[in-house]
Amino acid sequence: MKKIILSAAILAGLAFVSCSKDDDKNSNCVTCTGNGDSQRVCKGDLSQSQYDDAIDTLEALGYDCN
Repeated sequence: MKKIILSAAILAGLAFVSCSKDDDKNSNCVTCTGNGDSQRVCKGDLSQSQYDDAIDTLEALGYDCN
């Protein structure tokens, strides 16, 4: 019985940790819209310079990023 409770607690802890990382990643996202399209750019997927370059490129193509 103790092994089942311990296993359940470990799985719950892993699920909480993995979900919280996803939340942090998605909270740093910007949606750029324009030209009948939308693009989502997230800081968690890119370095700071790549992120800045992606936003600058999309804005140069006529997208509105906010």
